[in-house]
Amino acid sequence: MLKHLKFFFFFLVLLIFSCTPARTEYSKTWLSLGTVCRVRILTSEPKKKAEEVLEKMYETLLRLDSIFNANTDKLSAENNNLKGLINTGESELERLNKAAGLSPIEVSPELYELLQISLMMAELTDGAFNPAIGPLVKLWNIGFENEAVPSPDDIKKVLPLLDYKDVILGAGNKVFLQKEGMRLDLGGIAKGYAADKIAKIILDYGIKDFLIDLGGNILASGKNPSGKTWKAALRNPIIGKNNSVVVMDLQDASLVTSGNYERFIKKDGVLYHHIFDSKTGYPVQNDLNAVSIMSESSALADALSTSGYVLAEGKTRALLQKLAAEEFPLIGRPKMPACFLFYKDNSISVFGNDEISVEIIDKDFFIR
Repeated sequence: MLKHLKFFFFFLVLLIFSCTPARTEYSKTWLSLGTVCRVRILTSEPKKKAEEVLEKMYETLLRLDSIFNANTDKLSAENNNLKGLINTGESELERLNKAAGLSPIEVSPELYELLQISLMMAELTDGAFNPAIGPLVKLWNIGFENEAVPSPDDIKKVLPLLDYKDVILGAGNKVFLQKEGMRLDLGGIAKGYAADKIAKIILDYGIKDFLIDLGGNILASGKNPSGKTWKAALRNPIIGKNNSVVVMDLQDASLVTSGNYERFIKKDGVLYHHIFDSKTGYPVQNDLNAVSIMSESSALADALSTSGYVLAEGKTRALLQKLAAEEFPLIGRPKMPACFLFYKDNSISVFGNDEISVEIIDKDFFIR
């Protein structure tokens, strides 16, 4: 009798697995949001439905690019290194920037929502994350052909234009930039917001297994092609190095990194990177090379990686505690993110979500 029961159990398990539909992987790569965007979805749905999902994602990325792109002004559009990576038409953000100091304008629900999130983060970080930093970004222009180290006088002139409290959100999706010359730049959060938006599209189609990579903003859901949890690696944050340093599981979460090693210029032996302190007008100077954030929300991870680099460890720890009491548009009330700080002495500080387990695969690095 027991032998028959064992056989029946084995047969039942075999039947269950044989009835599980096989998943097929579909992937696409696009140029949008000023970067290379890659999406992989795994589904047992028909090919036609998978292609419909991918097409809707692409349409969404194009629409969001037409809203948030901070580089459709004349000066940026003339830079050769932007060909194929920017919208040829004027973005909604650029139209808002042009109206600075003149009058409020009504904006799209997406821009209004992202500004709500951005200004909440600006308040929580005391300006370490600052959506009004546009004039300073344009002054330095790091990553563009006409990048340069500006004079102290030029920096001093733009500092009064960087106060995020001069961004007024009104009823009916109205936004007013109170000072002429102000410019919003949402580059520190727009890719994360876009990742969250297209992830929702995939989930709304009933697809739970996918991987989104928007220029290094990673968002993973469900299982990988092998049926296991997706793995994520953090690269060496030392300039000129490309090897992975840390690996970890990434499931139903986003991983975003900000560092000093990708966009920078050198002058007279000094390295100037693209993460600015809007109080001084200069790149942040500290003992960090990079900050990575893992969070359920890619928008939150994006903003926190930037602000974490500016704030450094002590204030970032305090910030994570404050987040637990906040309710964001789109994001809701976030769970505790995980934070990874990479120091210039090759030490790594890991804190926040204590459920995160990491493996160091480069012997030159160590946990503090």
